[in-house]
Amino acid sequence: MKQIDQCPSGALSYYKNSEGKSSALDVSELTKVEVIPNGPVRVHGDIEITHSNGAIEKRERITALYRCGMFSNKPYCDGTHKREGWQEN
Repeated sequence: MKQIDQCPSGALSYYKNSEGKSSALDVSELTKVEVIPNGPVRVHGDIEITHSNGAIEKRERITALYRCGMFSNKPYCDGTHKREGWQEN
């Protein structure tokens, strides 16, 4: 669990069997948006993403969104900006 808690992208998550998986997100807590220099936009907090096909996805903790235009896992950052040497203007 410590390793998952340190995941910077929030791609990894877990829940304890005794607590069960949360079906509803509490969005009343502060959500923080962080623009990483030469990197993704990280959203800290619970969010709901509506994809272009209308599918709705709920994300918890940290979500890294691409902003470089070079991706294969839209809308999530997959590290392509590092491999391609992308830098913001």
